[in-house]
Amino acid sequence: MTPNVDNKDITSKFQEYFTQVKDPRVERTRWHSLTDIITIGILAVIAGALLLGRY
Repeated sequence: MTPNVDNKDITSKFQEYFTQVKDPRVERTRWHSLTDIITIGILAVIAGALLLGRY
C-alpha cells in the first residue's frame, strides 16, 4: 500500500526548512535564491548526477 503523499505539503515543508539556511554569499552576487540552488542540487543527485558545476 502506497502512503498518501501531498505534494503541496512536501513542497511547503521543504521551503520552510531550507529558507532557514543562512546564505553566505555577498548580496550583490546573488542571482538565484539559495533555496532554488539547493533544490536543483538535490534533484540532480536524485536523478543520478555525480558532480555539480562546470568541468
